[in-house]
Amino acid sequence: MLTSSGVPIGEIPAALDGVHSKWQAKGLKSLEIVPLGNHHFTVEASVNPTAKANAKGTVDVDVPPENLSMDQVTATSFASSTTAASGVFSPDSEPELTDIMTSGAGQKELKLSDSQEGAHAEEQVANRFQGSWNVCNNEIANALSAKQKNSKKPWFKNVRMMINVSKSSCINCASYIVRFTRKLREKSSSVHVGMKFASLYRGAQEVPKSNMDEFGDLVRLFVEKGRLKGTNRLGRLWGPSSIFGNKRERITEVSGTKDAGKAGLAILRDAGIAVDVMAQDDVKGKGNAEKRERLKLRNEKLKTALDEVEQKLKVKKG
Repeated sequence: MLTSSGVPIGEIPAALDGVHSKWQAKGLKSLEIVPLGNHHFTVEASVNPTAKANAKGTVDVDVPPENLSMDQVTATSFASSTTAASGVFSPDSEPELTDIMTSGAGQKELKLSDSQEGAHAEEQVANRFQGSWNVCNNEIANALSAKQKNSKKPWFKNVRMMINVSKSSCINCASYIVRFTRKLREKSSSVHVGMKFASLYRGAQEVPKSNMDEFGDLVRLFVEKGRLKGTNRLGRLWGPSSIFGNKRERITEVSGTKDAGKAGLAILRDAGIAVDVMAQDDVKGKGNAEKRERLKLRNEKLKTALDEVEQKLKVKKG
């Protein structure tokens, strides 16, 4: 089977023509339109086995998230507490792009992404994509027989999620994105999740018990014991408001430190999520010399932290 990219209904004739032209000379036998959900389809071609036995091919539209601005990635003083993020998500479909989302968003904006009060920027982006993922899964489930639903065959072929964030993910956002990535992998043949950051997160954090239970070994690999304080206070869980809005768990207080930022990076990298540095070419606007130098220094500190994370994970895995 050879496959074209997912296309909207209106583009099916062109997709059929394209696949037909590409494989006709190699013994094309039939074309099949396969629904992907979200009103998109894939065109699959069966060819002469002697010409191309069991070959598979996909077209991945590598659309990047919306670029953050130079001001957003170089903010200082009070403005530096506001994180910005954008993303792109494509589960066998045309890429879905978000607007730029920010921490401290109001109720109106939070409701659009099914996010709780106080949701971090990349948390809002992931919430938006989890909503889209649930819709896609429901559409496919409604079209399958009971036998097909119980089959171990993946429902999706290629899923891609990319998120740009002005600062690296905290322990809680990293934990949430890893769990969402697992859901994508459970039902997909191929999954690529990547994140791009401009600087290292250094804020204090309140980490719920479930996150410490699952990722505490990675947190303690970077954060000194004296900077971790167990409490009886209750805090929210990270994720969609419709799922976690009223749930609370005891939290561990994590002091604001660059090591806590490294722990977030470690959680992502340990799960196989790609992490890259957001440099000047990745942002909107050149800014003045002072801002360019500030971004360069933040990039360098993030790169140093990433190198340390990779080294410690390598040692941990033996």
